[in-house]
Amino acid sequence: MLKARHDHAEYPMVNIAAGHVELRDDRINATWTVELNSFLLAPVPVTNDFYCSILQQTVGRKEHPQAPVHNR
Repeated sequence: MLKARHDHAEYPMVNIAAGHVELRDDRINATWTVELNSFLLAPVPVTNDFYCSILQQTVGRKEHPQAPVHNR
């Protein structure tokens, strides 16, 4: 059963300032700079349980609600 939806404002977020970052691809020996807008980032991993409470959908295994969400 899904839990009540959280307001993201309840969760402490860290503001990452806008700026530039240099990226590289060692396979082709190339570097380039991109501009990033500011964004919010969670200071700790987002768990499966927290993700589900915000988006009302599951990702990951139900038997591991405190495990971090990861890309597949």
